[in-house]
Amino acid sequence: MSARTEHLFQFMPYGAPELKEAARKYMFRGILVGSGAWLLLYLLSFGTSAFMRNRPKETSVIVVPYRELAAPPPLSQDAPPPQVAVTAPSAAPSVAVPVPVPDALPPEAAKDPAFASIQKLLFAPQDYAVTGVK
Repeated sequence: MSARTEHLFQFMPYGAPELKEAARKYMFRGILVGSGAWLLLYLLSFGTSAFMRNRPKETSVIVVPYRELAAPPPLSQDAPPPQVAVTAPSAAPSVAVPVPVPDALPPEAAKDPAFASIQKLLFAPQDYAVTGVK
């Protein structure tokens, strides 16, 4: 027992003094066992990879020229569905026909004469269209 643990035994009769006394012994054993386990795992993986590298490889390659290949077999043995004849409509539709209408201007366009419409922007000089001022 060291002087430090003797002092702890006087202060605390059980608990910490026993743990401090046994800590060094058990820490050494734990590190030794853990390092041994990791070393064993490493050697097993190294041996396994060396064993797998030396095993015979089974390969079978058949080379068939392109001109000798046939069409693949059909996915199912069922007959294809019958073709449906599509006829053109006999009369033009009378419902839901789009009718073009002119673009509506927002209310601020009617009040502000400087508000540019699409036609004004299309036929405006290039400076006005880019910067907005002339």
